[in-house]
Amino acid sequence: VITNFILAATFFAVGRWGTHWNWRFILVISTLCGVVIDAIVQYLTIYDIVRNQWFYIGVPLTAQVPYAVQFVVSTFVVVELAGDGNEGLIDDTAEVRNHAAYSYLVVYGTTVLACFWVVILPPQKAAVKEMLQHGANYPIIGALIIVLTFVILSVSVTSIMMTMFESTSCHLLAGGQGC
Repeated sequence: VITNFILAATFFAVGRWGTHWNWRFILVISTLCGVVIDAIVQYLTIYDIVRNQWFYIGVPLTAQVPYAVQFVVSTFVVVELAGDGNEGLIDDTAEVRNHAAYSYLVVYGTTVLACFWVVILPPQKAAVKEMLQHGANYPIIGALIIVLTFVILSVSVTSIMMTMFESTSCHLLAGGQGC
């Protein structure tokens, strides 16, 4: 509950005064502050300097402040990129609602699809021991996973970037009807 009040106060403060800040500087500083707060807690606990459950649970809550700053500042950027007239829902038609519903369907579908990847995990502790004792080395599969991850990331970033430019937003990869 206290964290929610801190987040609300942070959202208010950044929303009120943060519009005139240098957003690059603030993003870097807030990121570094979050990392420093987390690192202090982790290393003090790892090296047995502070062994207290309340310290380990409570102090990282303060890292929510820099993360809240990051969220608000990145939202500022999105709002400014949207341009005049695109701040919110333009029309409340069946087509717009279907488009919104489709977006959620994609998210839910990919989440469910990701669950099928558990087949590459060992089912239990005994299977891990068996794999360690008698398992084989599969460098081709490892390389394939890395390459596929890179390809998927590249296609995702490319399609997102294509939506940002009028000359490429018509392509199917960007969600357009085709040029």
